[in-house]
Amino acid sequence: MNSKYEVIGQFVAAHGGRAELIEHETAIVDLMSVAQVFDINQAAAMYIVEAKEGVFAVVTSAAAHLKWRQLGRELGLRQIHLAATDVVKNRTGYDVGTVGPLF
Repeated sequence: MNSKYEVIGQFVAAHGGRAELIEHETAIVDLMSVAQVFDINQAAAMYIVEAKEGVFAVVTSAAAHLKWRQLGRELGLRQIHLAATDVVKNRTGYDVGTVGPLF
């Protein structure tokens, strides 16, 4: 078992009924694959975004369709867009598509 998996297991154990570790065989790479494993209305999506003001993580409902301009206005960010793959890797240590909202 790798250490990241163990850390997630410890997080779940420490948070009782508020967190659950659900193991599955299906790789989750997009909304279609999420829907095969989870109720899409209860799933979260993590976006790493860049703006003139910096790099940010945005956690939202996986079922939501983000409107980038509106999101930028509401957050007070200018020129908001998805971060480049190298920025995501450098800032989080994870590849695009594998960044989770826990850590």
